Amino acid sequence: MDRLAHMVIRLRIPLLLLVLGGTVWLGSYIPKIRFDSSSDGSVPRGDPEQAFFEETIDTFGNDQVSMVVVEAQGEDDIFTVSTLEKIKRLTGEIGGIEGVEEVVSLANGRYLTGAGDLLETPMIMPQIPRSPEGLRDLRDFVLNNDLFLKTLISQDGRAAAINIFVQDYPDSELIALDIDGKIQVLLAEEQEPERLHYAGLTYTRRVINDTMHRDLKLFIPLTIGLILLVLVLTFRSIRGVVLPLLTVAMSTTCTMGLLGLLQKPMSLVMTILPPLLIAIGSSYSIHVLSHFNDGLHRSLTSRESAQSAFRDLAFPVAMTAFTTIVGFGSLVVNPIPNISKMGAFTMAGIAFTFLVTLTVLPAILSLLRTRPRDPRERTRADLMDRFLKALGDFNEQHRAWIGAIAVVVVGVSVWGMLTVRVDTDFLSYFDEDSDIRRTTDIISEKLAGASTFFLVVDGGEEDSMKRPELLQAVDRIQAYMENLPGVDKTVSIVGHLKRLHSAINYDNPDSLLIPSDQGIIEEELLLFLISHDPGAIERYVNGDFSQLTVFARTNLVGSTEIRHTLRDIEDFARRELPPGYTAKPTGTLVVLTHAMEAVARGQRDSLGLAMIVIFIVMSFLFRSVRAGFLSMIPNAVPILLVFGMMGFTGTTLNVGTSIIACTAIGISVDDTIHFMTDFARRMKEHRDRRRAMRESVHNLGRPLIYTSVTLFFGFLILSLSKFSMLSSVGVLTGTTMLTALGADLVLLPAILISSRPLGGAKTGPPVRRP
Repeated sequence: MDRLAHMVIRLRIPLLLLVLGGTVWLGSYIPKIRFDSSSDGSVPRGDPEQAFFEETIDTFGNDQVSMVVVEAQGEDDIFTVSTLEKIKRLTGEIGGIEGVEEVVSLANGRYLTGAGDLLETPMIMPQIPRSPEGLRDLRDFVLNNDLFLKTLISQDGRAAAINIFVQDYPDSELIALDIDGKIQVLLAEEQEPERLHYAGLTYTRRVINDTMHRDLKLFIPLTIGLILLVLVLTFRSIRGVVLPLLTVAMSTTCTMGLLGLLQKPMSLVMTILPPLLIAIGSSYSIHVLSHFNDGLHRSLTSRESAQSAFRDLAFPVAMTAFTTIVGFGSLVVNPIPNISKMGAFTMAGIAFTFLVTLTVLPAILSLLRTRPRDPRERTRADLMDRFLKALGDFNEQHRAWIGAIAVVVVGVSVWGMLTVRVDTDFLSYFDEDSDIRRTTDIISEKLAGASTFFLVVDGGEEDSMKRPELLQAVDRIQAYMENLPGVDKTVSIVGHLKRLHSAINYDNPDSLLIPSDQGIIEEELLLFLISHDPGAIERYVNGDFSQLTVFARTNLVGSTEIRHTLRDIEDFARRELPPGYTAKPTGTLVVLTHAMEAVARGQRDSLGLAMIVIFIVMSFLFRSVRAGFLSMIPNAVPILLVFGMMGFTGTTLNVGTSIIACTAIGISVDDTIHFMTDFARRMKEHRDRRRAMRESVHNLGRPLIYTSVTLFFGFLILSLSKFSMLSSVGVLTGTTMLTALGADLVLLPAILISSRPLGGAKTGPPVRRP
């Protein structure tokens, strides 16, 4: 290590130029970073649910439906000339936007009418009525037709919907077309006197994409600003502020540049990557600078101090970097692609941070001129010294109470952990008072929910969907679905055939049913094809009539509610369908709901892998299985505590919060390594556990406190995110950093002096202090 330290200092100029050149090269790829707000990365690799959904899209079209709702204000309803003109105008203008496949509203919607074989599909509103009588007749006609309720008009007539179906493009192309932005411009021009609301899956994804940009622009400068404040309070010197910021800027630039170089899109969960790397990089730099300053206090030159810092810290920093890489590396095995990618690039970022910290920082420090230390700094250090000495005495005198309190905390945490729910959805990413949540709630209250899913019924053979017993069963299934809480509307070929049959029978109410004769059904299907646009039936039945789909609209948002509802639908369909038929729900909501099981499984596997590997590393590092086991205790307690907090506060386990445990174990173990390494060195020197503990607390307390505070503020920045999911990640992970600090400075010392994890050294007599 001495030779390596000497070489780094001797080759400092070439190393600086090499690292700087690599940073500039990778940084040039940062503008190529693109953002991904789709749900694809939240679905397990090779997920059969996703494969089935893609097959359904190929057969029946996608489920990407957005909705503009025109809401009347005051005492009016939407049946006024000006409001109907606005609906007609918006329908035409939105339909002309590139990427919009179809727009359906009162202005262009059609219905089936006629008598006998003379069937027609006239427009609901071929022209806007100008007289009060005409407006009243239109209102009565629309509100008394179940086909239009909740899909085109609210039951009270005060809100009307413009349903927007976009073409089946990848999310990146839809974002590039800026469909939602163009619709927003149109709505801004037409906003008064009616209130216009806009929601839907495509719009939600657009908001997620825009919010990711906004969060990154907020996170990076705020993280730098807060860490700047911590560095000023810690070192009160220019080098103590500038050099850590320089190292984190270089390592973060390299990581983000690698993202652009490999053309990997940035997902929602990856927006925490820059502040995470800035906080971790700062903590590494604080350790190096603290050791460098200690060298100056011992009257060493800058070169000697830098070389000493490298020699003494290269191994522990390498081990802390390795365990952090292990913590995040365990995420790579997660079945959720976005989480796996987050783990992989964080590993790369930690590696960059380690290399920059142990090359650039010692190289620059060795070039600095030393000067006498500020006497006031010695006074400030004495205040910290007195606190750390008192903490060492406390750990020695109250180690039994410390252990008892830890046991109680673990017990309460496990109790809370058992109540943690696995739940997620796109809307839960946002705070309840966000615009998109309020808009979606208004739409769900006035009309059918903006979320959708399919129920695909499969007969397995050609023309099986023409059988009356099957269609009658689907009719019962739809009635059951619409009676479930949260399911607002269902549409299928069955409803169209019932209305067709009624029209053929001169609108006899008793004829609003599926006929029992398959021959009649086939004739009426032919009439439907003749009287409608050829594409109308393709949304409901496949080409050989072996499958049909029920299209459902819902206001359900949480995956737990959706999972229960889907299970009820599948159970009812299984009972009602004839033998040989199956019914399977699918859609974006369904795929995400099933993916939550993979989130929980991935959380378990990743955390288990991280703890096993870190246990092996710690056992190898300290050449003792017992030491490896004991070192895991102060790292397990904060994780149990944070999961207990999640349970007691109702915070759900989702794609974002599932990374907290692996993040915490990967970072918090760093302090454990530093402490146990220093403790082991002092044990060899003194052979006295109490003295070794007190000196380790005194020697490492300052940098451990500074680094933990830095990490706490770094994660706390995430609480300012517009995404409630990221906000929870920030608060909970930041809290974990502080509790891990307490565990390493209080619980770990108590464990070390109460056992013999690093050899058979004597405890020695307790030290009595006045």
